[in-house]
Amino acid sequence: MKSWRSFAAAGLIAGAAMTTVSLATGTALADPGQWTVAGGGYPTLVACQVDGVNYVSDPASNGGYHEFACAPSTVGTWTMWVR
Repeated sequence: MKSWRSFAAAGLIAGAAMTTVSLATGTALADPGQWTVAGGGYPTLVACQVDGVNYVSDPASNGGYHEFACAPSTVGTWTMWVR
């Protein structure tokens, strides 16, 4: 069983990721020409954000992408955009 510290740390990391993505999503998708779809079909925003954090964690191996944003799609899933 995980300790409360593990859960607290995971919560802080998830909260920081959501704040970062929320700030990026509000302004970043204003110019869609700069963004590229990196993934889609995520059932929840959190699933998209977790994959996004992992995707941009190593720009040297992902083509130089360093930012991501998650946006709702028209079919009720989430799409991950990168730049």
